Amino acid sequence: MAANSPNRTPVLIIAAVVLFGGLGGVAWLLLDDGRDPNDSGGVISHEPADLGPQGVEDLTTDLSTRTQPVIDLGGDTPLAEVESIARTTFGDTGTIDGRVIDEELPVIGAQISLYKGNPHVHAAWTSLREKVDGHTAVTDSNGSFSLTHVPVGHPYVVVAEHPEFARSEASGIRVTKGRATTGVLVRMSTGAIIGGSVYDKETDRPIAGARAELFHSIELALNPETRDRPWRVVFTDDEGRYVFPYVSEPSIRISVSADGFETQSRGVNFSLEGRARDRPNIDYKLGPGMELGGRVVNEEGEGVVNVAVTATALTKAFQGESVAFSDSGGYFLLEGLGDHSYNLRAEAEGYSTRTVPKVTPHQEGVEITLQRQGYVAGNVTDYDGNPIPSFSLHLMRSMAGRQPGFLNVVKDFQSADGSYLFDGLDPATYILEARAKGWANARSEEFMVQRSDADPAEVPIRMGRGGTVHGTITDSDGKAVANAAVTVRDNNFVDNAITKIFGQIAPRGAFEPTSRTDDDGRFKIKNVPAGTYQLSVNHERWAPRSVNDITLVDDSQGYNGPVDIMLPKGAVIGGYALDDASQPLTFTRVQISMPGTGYMETTTTDGTGLFRFENLGEGTYKVVLSPDKDTSGRQLNPIMMLVYSQKSAQEVHVRAGQVLEDMTLYLRRS
Repeated sequence: MAANSPNRTPVLIIAAVVLFGGLGGVAWLLLDDGRDPNDSGGVISHEPADLGPQGVEDLTTDLSTRTQPVIDLGGDTPLAEVESIARTTFGDTGTIDGRVIDEELPVIGAQISLYKGNPHVHAAWTSLREKVDGHTAVTDSNGSFSLTHVPVGHPYVVVAEHPEFARSEASGIRVTKGRATTGVLVRMSTGAIIGGSVYDKETDRPIAGARAELFHSIELALNPETRDRPWRVVFTDDEGRYVFPYVSEPSIRISVSADGFETQSRGVNFSLEGRARDRPNIDYKLGPGMELGGRVVNEEGEGVVNVAVTATALTKAFQGESVAFSDSGGYFLLEGLGDHSYNLRAEAEGYSTRTVPKVTPHQEGVEITLQRQGYVAGNVTDYDGNPIPSFSLHLMRSMAGRQPGFLNVVKDFQSADGSYLFDGLDPATYILEARAKGWANARSEEFMVQRSDADPAEVPIRMGRGGTVHGTITDSDGKAVANAAVTVRDNNFVDNAITKIFGQIAPRGAFEPTSRTDDDGRFKIKNVPAGTYQLSVNHERWAPRSVNDITLVDDSQGYNGPVDIMLPKGAVIGGYALDDASQPLTFTRVQISMPGTGYMETTTTDGTGLFRFENLGEGTYKVVLSPDKDTSGRQLNPIMMLVYSQKSAQEVHVRAGQVLEDMTLYLRRS
């Protein structure tokens, strides 16, 4: 059996992230807003309306002349051919054009990056975004940039970085097929200055040459391996002073170390203020560095090599940490400890993590015993016993009285006889889901994992071809709708604001196959496990539609009839956002929701204060302003965002296909 490759995605402190994300102007909406996208069939027919895009311009210039093109075909390549190749490579795309300024002056040479944003999470949490590879630019002498061939269908965040400014951004940017989204403005600020001094605790003298490391706290929590990759490193001067300029993140951690001294770190959190602010007096007093030695052994008393032993001290004033790795005999030596109590954490591949509390550097011969993890073995075959040679296994935790949950642990196998060995498991009850190309996903029975000194569980998994979901998508006039996205989801799935937040914070691992309709509106999705599902349909020119209770049988057991779905004509709600002086609020976030369901979407006003929501279903909506900056361009604290949102709230009812574009939202700051 070939070696397998794990893919682990740790998800930590999600509750805290959602709390602060929600405070950024959306928490109150999560409890009371949204639209139930589900129904149980039937055909809806409405008069069509012209929903042509607004606030964008046609791509009339040669794409090869734009800044940092993703595809460079040379200046002689016809525009139509360039666009055709771009569609083949990236799907439906558009362009983002904008400027980067400092107050009113252009910022030259700013590095531009593009991220898939989550508009329902606070803008400060950059670690919760996915960078779009290949879409970068550098601002020109006018501060202008252009990002071409940007796929439609995502909210985007444009991030600007420059060595003389704090990292800055513009969020909530939408891209329209074949057109340019213009007027995107990134206003850069100098950010905060974080600094202080480092002293010898015993003599009160400054420590020169001490190493100061700055980490982004959320990134560190979500990806612990980044503790070896600080955002920035500086060293203290002869007076023991250190400084980090241009800090933009509101939640940071600073770690300080020096030869012969203990290591200390301290968190600095401005999350409730929404932005970092100057803190020039974060001082450290380092005590003498002490050592703690010990040994890591297995249950037979044998030394375990390459164990990561982490000592963490939690005090009221600071946190100290030291990491060491055991040698071939299992011995380790932790350095840079202070005269405090520490928790020790020992981690090694193939062993369960062990924590030893309240250990001091004065102790001698600390011994940590690790227990081997368990494993499970078996075969993946079809129903006739023929092996499936290539497959992946997704680990799930079985929970009594609840649906099993994916653990974001995936291993790939290449095995001629379909055999596998899934190791690295702590004792618990699990389920494995097998996935293979051309086969329907299949789950194992529940199984219990014991320590490796016990006989491993033998867990066979049988896979079938599954059923085929097929049908036709039409509009309210009965005409075929091409290029509609049809997705198979859990029955009664509700795509509300909370699922949008968690969908980007924590991968669900759920199986949601998607297909696009052809020119005749037909779709076909093969290899879907037998069961009852929801079909969700989305298209850029129509209101979304979801149909529940679609029962599917295995194709070998019977015929699955077509599922025909008619898309209702989408409504439009738009208008202008104004401040107290009736001046346009440019590039300001606007949220729309449907009370009582959980539906919520977000957009951003353009350079004239115009906002627009398309493809809405019939119903009553609440529309609010959700600014994240004050009149000077500085970050607002989340409490004030919430206050302004509540003051600006308006409700409006639209019929299917209705275009309402005369709404005016006022930001009342007093």
